[in-house]
Amino acid sequence: MKITYNEKLKAYMVEKKTAFTKEDVEIITNALLTARFISKKDTRDIIGKLHRLTGFYRDKTITDIVRLDDRVKIRNDDVKIKQNISLIREAISKDRKIQFNYVKYNTKKSLVIEKQNCVVSPYEAVWYQDYYYMLGNYDGDRISHYRVDRMKEVKILEDRRKNISEIIGAGKQFNVAEY
Repeated sequence: MKITYNEKLKAYMVEKKTAFTKEDVEIITNALLTARFISKKDTRDIIGKLHRLTGFYRDKTITDIVRLDDRVKIRNDDVKIKQNISLIREAISKDRKIQFNYVKYNTKKSLVIEKQNCVVSPYEAVWYQDYYYMLGNYDGDRISHYRVDRMKEVKILEDRRKNISEIIGAGKQFNVAEY
């Protein structure tokens, strides 16, 4: 990609012809709009960064405002989705367990702790049907999954994670798509 300095915006930008097409940006924008696990604020911020980076700006019409405001999105910025995904990936790369509080919404639409201090061996973070999930092993000999938008206070532990071969069997490969 070729990067140039835009004097008018006082910022560096990727030249349009070397990066994304307008259609690419539209597809990514639509994916961000429909991703439930990203708050409205984060959606606006990421779309803004994408458009500034690529130089493809959209008119802020009433249609665009309605497109975001009518979406079902995570309401609570207390849960740090991007940070959680980053910590999960870091723990996987370091072969470490993670600990977190698993939360849910109560009848008053407030977040409450459902499981406190869960310790899990993480294996993958995947986006499936509008949510990000962490696949891992909590207890026993099975793979379990957790919605990343329901994980609070995620931290990487010093404990080594359980090897996935202990769960699925020696010599077998874990197929995320099949799971």
